[in-house]
Amino acid sequence: MGEEEIKKITSLAVEEAINKTLATLGLNPNDVYETQADMAYLRNLRKGSEDVARKIKTSVISLLIPTALYLLWLALKNEIVK
Repeated sequence: MGEEEIKKITSLAVEEAINKTLATLGLNPNDVYETQADMAYLRNLRKGSEDVARKIKTSVISLLIPTALYLLWLALKNEIVK
C-alpha cells in the first residue's frame, strides 16, 4: 500500500464517520446551508432565552430592593414612634 492509497482510505473513513455522526445528531451532512441555518436559529433562540432570563432577574431585583428598603423604613418608623 502506498502513501496516497492510505491517505485516500483514511479520508474516506473520516468522511464516513463525520457523516454518520451528523446523521445521528439529526443534521443533513449533504446540505451545509440548511445545517448552518439550523445552527443560527438555535443560537438566536439561546440568546433570546438568555435575554429574557436577564430581564426577569433584573425585574425581580428591582422589585425586591425597594420593597426591602420600604420594610426597613416602616420598621424604623415604628421604633421611633414607640
